[in-house]
Amino acid sequence: MDTQNKQVKKHLERFGTITQRQADMDYGIMRLGARIFELREKPYSMNIESRLIRVTNRRGKPCHVAKYVLVK
Repeated sequence: MDTQNKQVKKHLERFGTITQRQADMDYGIMRLGARIFELREKPYSMNIESRLIRVTNRRGKPCHVAKYVLVK
């Protein structure tokens, strides 16, 4: 798990945001919410906000997903 935390931390520091789809496709991380929870806690103590964004699902219907944003 620690390796996944480091991958997400690095991604957020480089790009500022990440979604579940990005985490799955780029790093094979299926439980991004759990990794974000851990990064918010010690020893990382990162300031990460969750924002809902509107996307289109694979059936062409609108839905909302979490976009995690590193707050500096």
